[in-house]
Amino acid sequence: MSQGEYSLTGSSDLPPGEINIIDALTVAEHIEGIKLLDGIALLAADVDGDNAITWADYDYILTDHLVYGYPFPVGDWVFEKIEFTLDDASGSSLVYEVIGSSTAEVKDKDKINIDKMPFIDLVHKASTDCAIGQQILLEIKSSDTVELAGFLIGLTLQTNLLELVEVSCALPNFGYGLFDDRIIISAATKAKKPLLLLPGDALVQILASPKQQILNIEKDNIVLTGKTHFVNNDLKIFSPQIKLPIKVIDNKSARQDVLFEIWPNPVMSQLNIEYFLEEEAPVTLSLFSSDGRFYHTLVDQVQMAGFHSFLFNRNGLPQGLYILNLSIQGSTPSSAGRSLLFIPE
Repeated sequence: MSQGEYSLTGSSDLPPGEINIIDALTVAEHIEGIKLLDGIALLAADVDGDNAITWADYDYILTDHLVYGYPFPVGDWVFEKIEFTLDDASGSSLVYEVIGSSTAEVKDKDKINIDKMPFIDLVHKASTDCAIGQQILLEIKSSDTVELAGFLIGLTLQTNLLELVEVSCALPNFGYGLFDDRIIISAATKAKKPLLLLPGDALVQILASPKQQILNIEKDNIVLTGKTHFVNNDLKIFSPQIKLPIKVIDNKSARQDVLFEIWPNPVMSQLNIEYFLEEEAPVTLSLFSSDGRFYHTLVDQVQMAGFHSFLFNRNGLPQGLYILNLSIQGSTPSSAGRSLLFIPE
């Protein structure tokens, strides 16, 4: 080699590493200044190749790659570039170590062992029927009290029999894709603000309508796929106790059940509330502490049929866990509750 300035980089034909929700959350922590990436992890986080770590990189990992399987624009691998100057041509051997990583692989290696990733086995032996004009509501519910920072859920789904109507999620930052025989849903927070799930709280709701008369829908045919994983606020994969209830409902009751929504949760200052009334009815919406102590009445009046939404200001309510209860005194009285967490403003 002659004297001069050189740069050295690497390449690999090995398959890239396993990317999961922890990588998206780690990028979010870097963007929000909670824990900054450096070295090769910083290079690996720039999945779109614009020389900056932004929410576009986070969104690409979370939805484009994990849900739809799109490759990263910068390729499968990234390598540090070594710049050096050769002062003489003595012919002595030069040894440099070029460090590389698969794109988006930014998690701390001691936080996860992919080979020991827990899987969740769900078995429901009961079966049900569904006719044209009815709908199926599939819910993924927690059986425990858990703090959740993100998840990737894969579900088998009989798309030859069912048409997807709506997907809702307790985490606002979520995406989903529908494939031949399954649906994949990903979601994550953008900072150290976990979602608090109480026993019975719905994490995901999937509303589907039958394409034809369906007899004997076996619940054990709708199961989580192998890549499903859940991440806690310490960015560690854990295996919560999950229920997978399925119920057949008509279209009217479906709207009332699915569309009592609150977001964001946890709450810093303001809470969006939305619900649906099948008919004109007296409505009461009240806020209670987790131990049942009354705090505030948000609504207490007769309201018209249809959708209702408004913004609730926290106005200094102390941090902690609360229950928002909706009571509808129509021809068929009903009530529903949603848990929410007030965090420091």
